[in-house]
This record gives sequence, structure tokens and C-alpha cells, in this order.
Amino acid sequence: VVSHSCLREARAAAGANKPLILVRERDASKGSVSLEEARRDCADDLQEYLFNQRGATPIEWHRIAEFQRVSLRLIAQHILHSCKN
Repeated sequence: VVSHSCLREARAAAGANKPLILVRERDASKGSVSLEEARRDCADDLQEYLFNQRGATPIEWHRIAEFQRVSLRLIAQHILHSCKN
């Protein structure tokens, strides 16, 4: 179930053509879903923005500190790459 607040934020970002970084929770106890489930449950008007952008492969969010640092570095790289444009 997607929250109304999440949908509002995603629509605002899509409307402003903001760069997007997909991050996927890996821990099932924290709400992890597969990419296929996320696509299936996503609102039709957000499908293109969320899943069909260049580089739209999600970064896996890890809870173990060493792996979490890798996730954070990947997020930072995406942010820096977006700032170039």
C-alpha cells in the first residue's frame, strides 16, 4: 500500500522533472517489496517517471553498516552525476 503522501511527493517530483534515485529496502521486516511488486502496485501516471528513466535500476538499501556505506556511496554518486546537468 502506497501512502497518499508518497504519491503526492512522487507526482510533485515528476511534475518538476526532478532527477530520481530509486532505493529499494532489502529487509522484509522493514517493508521490502520486489521491483516487480512495486511496478505492479504503482499508480499508472507514475510508471514512466519511476521505472523507465535512464539508470532506473534501484540501489539496494542494506542495514549492515559496511554494506550500508556502499549504498550511501552509490546514492552520493547518483546525486553528483545529476548535479553535472
